[in-house]
Amino acid sequence: MNGEVRTPQGGSSTATTYLYGLGLISSTDSGGVTSYTLADGLGSTTQLADSTGAMTDSYSYDIFGAPRTTTGPTANDFRYAGEQRDGNANRGLYFLRARSYDPTLGRFLQKDPLPLINRYAYAWNNAANLTDPSGMCGGSWNPRDYGDCAGVAIRKGVDYGKDTANRIGIEKAVLYVETGSACGGALLAPESVVLPALCFTGVAGIVFAQEAQLAANCDNASQGRFSRDRAYGKNALSLFPLPLNLLGKAVISPSLERAIGYAPHFLPGLNCDSAVAEAASSSDTGRSKE
Repeated sequence: MNGEVRTPQGGSSTATTYLYGLGLISSTDSGGVTSYTLADGLGSTTQLADSTGAMTDSYSYDIFGAPRTTTGPTANDFRYAGEQRDGNANRGLYFLRARSYDPTLGRFLQKDPLPLINRYAYAWNNAANLTDPSGMCGGSWNPRDYGDCAGVAIRKGVDYGKDTANRIGIEKAVLYVETGSACGGALLAPESVVLPALCFTGVAGIVFAQEAQLAANCDNASQGRFSRDRAYGKNALSLFPLPLNLLGKAVISPSLERAIGYAPHFLPGLNCDSAVAEAASSSDTGRSKE
């Protein structure tokens, strides 16, 4: 949950609380009035509803986000592509982190730092399908994803590598390749002594790495970095020989992890209230003694 203090022109401040899931779910003003956000496939707010389900406000936009129609009394700045609009002083610009976007022009007001042909273009000029919430990417097919441009991908990769569970996953992926080569060679050359030994050692290493990765995910959950349901999703995905999307984006989609976590847990051994959690707890104890 995110809280934001907003100060209107009169000088008095009112606190508005925003509730997020994959996108903005609702906002509650200082008077306790809650508005629920309804969005289209791009993530743009199209309607607001009150606690009874009645529609109070509606919005429509052109392809690049310029407002067409706006109805309703609710103060709401989160509109096109779910982003925050500055409606007071800057003629409806959208703050997209690295740059400001003008929906009436359909372009950014600052240059892209990459030497592209059109350095002011928004979402590859394909705003009907793509968004650019970071202001640093050409666009993303996932409206809530920050895209695959170089700067963001590098930053994601660095963040990904900071997590022990992710580092173990990368090491395990390398082990899969090496072990597969050794085991395949052992089948093709049964007279070899070294290759079967390498195959056995590699399999043992994968099993050990898998247990360590499960424990690291549950360790993260116990420290509040994400929910236990999402930890289950991470544990389930870790069973794949190669982490999904690792080569393409260096990060597994959080939405996929959550989807698996919220579905029925058919593999109870991956739950963080099982032996996996005990292993994580043991590792915490060991670290505290150090």
